Amino acid sequence: MENQQIPNLIWDLINKNKTPDLIDEKHYPNFLEQIDNFRKFSQDVGQTVVNKQDVLVSSEQAEERMKTCMECSDFNKEQKRCYVCGCFMENKIKFSAAKCPKSKWK
Repeated sequence: MENQQIPNLIWDLINKNKTPDLIDEKHYPNFLEQIDNFRKFSQDVGQTVVNKQDVLVSSEQAEERMKTCMECSDFNKEQKRCYVCGCFMENKIKFSAAKCPKSKWK
């Protein structure tokens, strides 16, 4: 397969909703929205570093965030993913710059 065909293949998969690991019966945001959400998150983490603030939260705060996620109806417990933003929460909860898309975290 030629390299120029790969982007077309990716767009075909996205447009035809053939990204099984990114969607399920309840549906996550589309692939491009998830990429944009990750971009914003990465910028926020980078700004935390620039501001010389703590990048990670305490383990207690991370556990509290996960508990909140587990109780949320927009959370996939099997994949540990948020249906609103599409993020894998086991990692996201550890970062001080991370935000719950439903504003449920303290």
